[in-house]
Amino acid sequence: MQAFKIQIRSVNGWSDLKYSDSELESERITETFFKKQEAINEMNDIVKALGDDPNDYRVVNYLTPEDDNLY
Repeated sequence: MQAFKIQIRSVNGWSDLKYSDSELESERITETFFKKQEAINEMNDIVKALGDDPNDYRVVNYLTPEDDNLY
């Protein structure tokens, strides 16, 4: 089964979008989607809510490495 994730552009390349219910960095988890369209929808919602540039986000295969860890 293929999975997808959202990456956000940083000054050092692309970073995985992560979440946590805790303030601890060690507990941040890459958000995973099993349908590409779900990841695209989430990405579009984030862009709209934050007023960000859509070119600063992308949906990639879960195995795509991140260039930088923002967290």
